[in-house]
Parts: sequence; structure tokens; C-alpha cells
Amino acid sequence: MTTETTYATDIVSDEQWDAIDRRLDGNLTEDGEPRRPDRGRVRLLLWATVALVILGLAAGWVTATVLPGDVDRSATTSVSTVRGVIGIAAFVVAVVVWAVGVVVLIRRGGTRWSWREPTQELPRAQRRAINDVVRGRAQEDPARRSSLRRLAVTRISQTGWTLFLISGLLPFSIGQVAVGWGEWTGAVHLGLAVLWVVGVASAVRQRRRLRAFLAAHPRDGGEPASGS
Repeated sequence: MTTETTYATDIVSDEQWDAIDRRLDGNLTEDGEPRRPDRGRVRLLLWATVALVILGLAAGWVTATVLPGDVDRSATTSVSTVRGVIGIAAFVVAVVVWAVGVVVLIRRGGTRWSWREPTQELPRAQRRAINDVVRGRAQEDPARRSSLRRLAVTRISQTGWTLFLISGLLPFSIGQVAVGWGEWTGAVHLGLAVLWVVGVASAVRQRRRLRAFLAAHPRDGGEPASGS
């Protein structure tokens, strides 16, 4: 007598898988290729990104040159000046990181669809079961391989946006630590900087697990990639 294999995702019904697949159909053209956005929308977002960079640089220049003129310079020490320069430089770095991230992700086709969550209507236990599989913590059901692969591709795009967002917040917080050193605001931003470091590490680890899942479970039942 043979024992039927059970999988963590068995708690997800066929109707629920069909709903997930319909949402994924709006995200991907195939299980490994994102649906490309409209070119007009891409141009608009790229120009908006350029404007954001220009505004960021202008804000840094105003902060560094115009505003100090309204302050009693005799009360300004060289230390505070250095802190201000560090803060402005960190702000500019943050804006550039965000701009580069937006351009890169847009060119890859990951725009509005990236945050359409395919499992959003599932109960928490079912979402957790699916996430455990695509992160390599639970065994995959071969009958759901195509859906799981497409979900993993969507997760990779989502974590890409998260990485660029946090990577911009990190230098900004570090700059604010320098500006507010010795004050409560500096302590707050130091805590935020630590949080952003943890967030980057978590996102990188998650992307590695998702890519490992895709490598270990190729489409059409092919052989896993070497080393997976």
C-alpha cells in the first residue's frame, strides 16, 4: 500500500490557485518574464525620476548655501559645518540611489504590477504555506510548479523595489545621525540605520532563496541547475 505524499500547499484549494493564476497573468507574460509596461508610462516615470534628482540636488544646494546666511555665523562651529556637509552629501546619495533604482526596475519591466499581490485574498495560514515553499522551507507540489515559479518571479521583483528603497533610506539616516549627533534625533536615526541594514540583509537573503527555488525547480520538469 502506497502512502500519498502531502504538501504544505494542499490547504490551498483549486479555486484559490485559479485566482492566484489569474492575478499572475496580469503580472507576467511567462513564468520567468515580467510583462513590459507601456513605453509612454516608462518615459513619464523616467522624466519624473530626473526631476526628483534635480530637486534633491537643488535642496542640498539651498541647505548648504542659502539657509546658513540667515543664521548667526558666529555661533556656527567647524564641527557643525562638517556635520551639515555630511548630511547634505548623504541626502544627495539617497536621492541618486532611489533614482538609479527606479530607472533600473522600470527598464526591467517591474512597475505597477510588482505590488499586485497574487495571494492577498488568502488566509494567513495559506499565504504562509505558499511562502514557505518558494523560500525553500517546504516541499514543492509538482502539480503547482508553474504557479509557484511565477509567484517566485513576482517576489523577486517586489524585493528589488524594497532593496532600492531601503538602500536609499540607509545613507539618508546615516547623514541624519551625523547632523544630530549628541541629540535625540541622532539616536533615532541611528536606530533607523540599524533597521535598514537588517532590512537589506533580509531582502538579499530572501532573493537568494527565491532564485534557489527557481534553479531547483525548472519549468517543464527539467533537471535542476547544477549546484542547486
